Amino acid sequence: EPSRPLLIRDRPGVTALLGGYLVWACLSYLWTIDSSKTVYQLERLLPVVVLTFVVYTTAATRRELMILTYGYVATSGLWSAYALLSGTAVEGDRLTGGLNDPNYFASELVLATILGGYLLMSTSSAKARIGLVACIGFNLVAFLLTQSRGGVVGMSVGVLAAIAVAGRKRGAVVATVTLA
Repeated sequence: EPSRPLLIRDRPGVTALLGGYLVWACLSYLWTIDSSKTVYQLERLLPVVVLTFVVYTTAATRRELMILTYGYVATSGLWSAYALLSGTAVEGDRLTGGLNDPNYFASELVLATILGGYLLMSTSSAKARIGLVACIGFNLVAFLLTQSRGGVVGMSVGVLAAIAVAGRKRGAVVATVTLA
């Protein structure tokens, strides 16, 4: 039986870059003006680095990667629905989704929406399509309510990248983006 993927063994260069980035972020604490903001950013960065190792190890097959991707999109859709229903906002009327920053929420929604679009194009299951359309819809409404200019730039780049790599499905991607 082949062994499970292990990032540190399979991709030592990527592991070194992640470790170096984490060390650099920790060292920035030494010269920061606002240590509480630095600690907050480190608390956000550390789980991302750890999650990179977990996802690499967990998603050993295409099926496992698809399960994680569906889970991410579904969670994002539920999170957006909750944020919309609860009205979690800061800075007036900008939706934050509980992240205390509408720009962070928008950046999460960009990835979830693009991945949701990919899944929508690649599945033939009617139930999955209905769920994906609901998730994408909640994500797009929440995205608009963040009023994030950076999010608009990120979404634009993501859509252009999706169109560029769509291959045979480029027409369907352009049609879906146009309808959205």
